[in-house]
Amino acid sequence: MSWKCFKSKSFIVSVGPQKEEYTVHESHLSKSPVFAKMCSGPFKESAEASIRLPEDDADSFGRVISYLYTKDYETSSSSDGTAMSVLGDELAGVYILAEKYDFCELKEATTDKIRVAFIGAPPSALFDIAHTICENTSEEDAVFKAYFRAEAPHALRVLEAPDYDQISGLVYQGGKLAEDIVKAQKTSYEIKYSELDMKNQAYSKLEVKVQELKLEWKQDVRLVNILATGKIWRDRGKFGDPI
Repeated sequence: MSWKCFKSKSFIVSVGPQKEEYTVHESHLSKSPVFAKMCSGPFKESAEASIRLPEDDADSFGRVISYLYTKDYETSSSSDGTAMSVLGDELAGVYILAEKYDFCELKEATTDKIRVAFIGAPPSALFDIAHTICENTSEEDAVFKAYFRAEAPHALRVLEAPDYDQISGLVYQGGKLAEDIVKAQKTSYEIKYSELDMKNQAYSKLEVKVQELKLEWKQDVRLVNILATGKIWRDRGKFGDPI
């Protein structure tokens, strides 16, 4: 981070119903096309050096600001006993704001955090965060959806019976996530059938190999018998027995 950023104009950003305030430099806010217009355009925000975001979550916005300055932000950790739902809500909150204000790099970074955090997590946790994000972002957003579409088929394959109602509910209520879930289910079945086909091919090859080994074994037994018979006759001749 260049020291020159601290020479840019500062803005007071008031966030949430409690009007929590953050002081942010214009150079960092302007990484968002939305905020860039507010800061430099002929608007009230630019004249007053103040921006009000009453509908946004203050903690999530704080993490956004942290990323703008440090390229990272802190969240709860599931390893310290925090429920995955809490971690999911925190990550979803950041992603929603990143998409809303078009912080493209932050969307990528948050999706990477989700990918790492949800390794080994229950499949239901993935669908929970996907539902939250998809219902609060635009149809055009593609960064998180690309990750979800890749992970969902595998999550559906290991879904536990108690979670079926959750997934069915997401499909039946429609919304932005329903179509992706249906497509993921189709992909899941295709993967399953492909694996079964591969197993069947492997079994067929194994059966062929078994038959080849059986044939070799029969030939070896026959050869052993021939050799054994020949030895018997030779032994008899050696000891003067009539041949």
